[in-house]
Amino acid sequence: MNHSKYLALLSLLALASCSDQTAEQDIAESRTISFSYTSESSPGSRGSNDAMPPQEITLMSEDSSDTTSLKTYVTVSDIASEHCISRGKPIESPGEITGFKAYSFFHPAGNAAPLLFFSDETVSSKGANLYATANSYFWPTDGGNLSFYTLVGASDNTVVSPDTDTPGSFKIDYSVPSDATAQNDLLLATTAPLNTPNTPVPLSFRHLCSQVTFVIGNKMQRGTIKSITLSGINSHGVYTSSWSTVDTPKSFTLNVDKATVGNEAAGTPIAAAEYTLMMIPQTLGPDAKLTVVFDDAISGTTHTLTASLANDSWLQGKKTTYHIGITPRYEIDINNLAEEQDAHYVIIKPNILFTNVALGTEYNISISAIENGSDETPSVQLESDVNEYAKSGMWTDKLTTTNNVVESARGSQTLTGKVTGTNMPIYIFLPENADANGMARKYKLDIWFTYDPQNKVSREITQLAPAWNGSFGWEQFSENSLAFGFDWDYIVYYGYLYSSDITDRRFCQKLIDQN
Repeated sequence: MNHSKYLALLSLLALASCSDQTAEQDIAESRTISFSYTSESSPGSRGSNDAMPPQEITLMSEDSSDTTSLKTYVTVSDIASEHCISRGKPIESPGEITGFKAYSFFHPAGNAAPLLFFSDETVSSKGANLYATANSYFWPTDGGNLSFYTLVGASDNTVVSPDTDTPGSFKIDYSVPSDATAQNDLLLATTAPLNTPNTPVPLSFRHLCSQVTFVIGNKMQRGTIKSITLSGINSHGVYTSSWSTVDTPKSFTLNVDKATVGNEAAGTPIAAAEYTLMMIPQTLGPDAKLTVVFDDAISGTTHTLTASLANDSWLQGKKTTYHIGITPRYEIDINNLAEEQDAHYVIIKPNILFTNVALGTEYNISISAIENGSDETPSVQLESDVNEYAKSGMWTDKLTTTNNVVESARGSQTLTGKVTGTNMPIYIFLPENADANGMARKYKLDIWFTYDPQNKVSREITQLAPAWNGSFGWEQFSENSLAFGFDWDYIVYYGYLYSSDITDRRFCQKLIDQN
């Protein structure tokens, strides 16, 4: 029997006899060919638990005068097995698959070569997990079988044709569109030859593409991620039982314009789901690279940073995630701060230095006792706000001005202001440490920007304590800094008045102005 004529006649009969069959039960329980979704199969390239550990790469500016670098790390995981992907956006359940393309071969009884049964047929949903072709087809009745090849995500960039090297099979020739929103995840389901009338053909789809996404890393600074570009990426390939003939390098750019404030949670997507890149699985060549264009809101500079992706592997059915973390370029330094101080009431005068910080950026400073504190609290104040008495080395509490306004001479534990220059002198006031057990006291100085609270610059200050003999306390020298008495801009002479009664021994000190 001529199978081509037989199949053509079969198709005509199918069209005539099933034109009025619209009910789901009629389709599922007749000899009309229909399909159902069963489960998602493994991608076939690596096991579902075979995910790569994070790998860090550094993005550097191509401009040698720009020393900015972005720390980026890469993780690889499965494309979520509980849903399929189409146009980058996840389909949460099989019922959301509204249609696909179907291809079929007829396998005659015996060892005769398979014959093309139908090609490029549109399959659409006919009910809950039930799909059928627009043109109805019947199962063979002469002992032959049918094999099926179904593809979700086929587009104008997808050409499916019989594979001449493997009779009874098809091949996919695919070119990735430049526009991410037009990139479909190709989902393929195939069957062995079968003949199961009254039963929908069970389809188990697997992902053919590799998904590439971008998220916020562990650190981010204020600004805007303008664009992300992958270049030197092979955009064409042929799939049979695996990908081959992978070639045609090109660039893919996402113009994301993602504004950042500096406190984004790690893992926050940089681009919307529909901008997920669906790429041909491949090992990236020597020219492959990642480029990020970032507008730095702190320095007002636009940085173009690149990193080589040579030898990275994008695996079939896997999601490669690039975690882009932008470490702030600014620097906060603290000069003239001795980290060991004496036991008296201490006034310290460090300088805060800002580098690559825009004027008007809001800063915060705090000083607190972190070990062996007292009822008296430390404080911090801008030099410009310190009154003349404190500048002269006097430890005063509250002052009443000529206008009867009560003001603090020592500021408070916290200080907030806006950057007005690169050098900001401050005063730190530490209360006396007369700890009865001779325990040193520790303070912590923190400086940070309001928009970037996770990047604090901190220093610890240790304040010595007297050595006690009963109720009499002895001053102590430090081997490191020789901190002793009031550490101030004066020459200090220490004398000793002797008495036979140890309780009458005491120190005296004479302060002489160096000027």
